[in-house]
Amino acid sequence: MQKKELPAELRGTAFRVSDALESGVAAHRLRALDLRSPHSGLRSTGETPTDLLTRCLELVPLLGEGRCFSHITAAQLWGLPVPLGTALHDTNLHVTSTGPTREPRRPGITGHRSADALVMNHLGLPIVSPLRAWGQCAETFGVDDLVIMGDALVSKWSPHRPARFRTLRQLAQLAQRWEGRRGALALREALALVRLRSWSPKETELRLFIVRCGRLEPPELNRRMYAADGSYLGRPDLAYRDRKIGIEYEGDYHLVSASTFRSDIARRERFADDGWRTLRVTGDDLASPAELESRCRRFLPPAP
Repeated sequence: MQKKELPAELRGTAFRVSDALESGVAAHRLRALDLRSPHSGLRSTGETPTDLLTRCLELVPLLGEGRCFSHITAAQLWGLPVPLGTALHDTNLHVTSTGPTREPRRPGITGHRSADALVMNHLGLPIVSPLRAWGQCAETFGVDDLVIMGDALVSKWSPHRPARFRTLRQLAQLAQRWEGRRGALALREALALVRLRSWSPKETELRLFIVRCGRLEPPELNRRMYAADGSYLGRPDLAYRDRKIGIEYEGDYHLVSASTFRSDIARRERFADDGWRTLRVTGDDLASPAELESRCRRFLPPAP
């Protein structure tokens, strides 16, 4: 027997079973195999989603008033960096109740409560602000992961304007409001290490390694450097200007972009002609800390 067509407003989206019944859809039609049940009380006509945004959009009909996406879910939706291992392990959607409604208790959902969360509309979803997500992630993230996210917030990593170019003062205000909550100490430690002008997670990871390696002084980040004659040399990822030492993190994008590869060679030659020494670091180096530490001690200046 041919299945009865669903009402137009229910096609191509997730919908509540109660709404479908009110629209005149028979109960047995809602048990048909062409419909998925992403959550109890919900049906969907689409394919099983693999991306986070679609998973969140499917849950919206069940959210109700006073609930929003939060924590690591919000951080990912804002385009902020989260630890890969954590993202792979914690696949639940995190939802916070901001009103009298209790936190959701459903399979695949991690519920929270908060009376003072700033909620924004983003990608068609109610979601906590990027700064708030940073504070919430302090409940489970390590200090270095919070520094990486903080560096992202004060720089241009995210494609979404509210999660770009936040000020250190705004991060400090959030950390101050977080006092007395879970993760406050980690957030305070991370704030002290957040820096402007870091342009990637690996650059931040490398910087943290350097400043912890033999008490080396912090390098400058992505600053324009010029030769004695005023000619432009380039922007090293990290640099000790007075010692003419540059440090570059070599990501795998060099392998797929011929123009970037050639441009980087030309830049290194300009620095070499001006007497600079360039320390090149890859992901394998960061995975071998003892050897990298030895290189840093040989070539980088100690802290005063």
